[in-house]
Amino acid sequence: MHRAALIYLLCLLMVGFAVAMSGCPSQPETETVDLPPEGVVEPPPAETEGAALTSDFEWTATPTVDMIPSGQISGMLNGEPFVAETVRIEKDEEGVFELNISNTAVDGDDPTDMITGDDAWQLTFSGTEGETGEWTWTVEEEKDFDTEHVYYYYARGEEGPMSINSPWGGALQITEWTVQEPEEGAETFHTVLGNVKGKVLLVMDDEAKSWVGGEFDAVYYEF
Repeated sequence: MHRAALIYLLCLLMVGFAVAMSGCPSQPETETVDLPPEGVVEPPPAETEGAALTSDFEWTATPTVDMIPSGQISGMLNGEPFVAETVRIEKDEEGVFELNISNTAVDGDDPTDMITGDDAWQLTFSGTEGETGEWTWTVEEEKDFDTEHVYYYYARGEEGPMSINSPWGGALQITEWTVQEPEEGAETFHTVLGNVKGKVLLVMDDEAKSWVGGEFDAVYYEF
């Protein structure tokens, strides 16, 4: 056998031996994924109940302005999630005002129209019309019922609303309070006097440790 042919044969044997030792190339691992039938769209994951409650507020008997959550007013009322849809301030008498926070939107264009069948919080506080300021109340301190009071109520269908009056605390900050002359010929249920902006936190020492807090931009009116 010629020397060149012998060398060629040896090379073939060496290549074959190397392939046998290394084996076949390994295949990548695969994972089976179950796909929905063609034309079927999977629904998005269900929202978590109470997803509107974005605050991590923890109930306290000594609320402060710094504790007031940011964003839309929300909380817990009688053990159920509560989200405000209407916030209004009514002038009760000279120097006394009522902040009403309802979970129901006004039905119509009149921002002062009556709301029925809702769940709501109400804070009575004293101040000076048109002036900004801050107020704080602890659960333990004594309060003047006529000028400082908080209660909430919830609907019970045909039985009517249930009002809860328990020891309470709160923090209120008014950052802007505009007062205007009533518009002539304006068709509203009450007389609109202006607008109030700020934030509020209310806590109730009831069995459910109810609370509500957040920012508001409220119509200011009188009966």
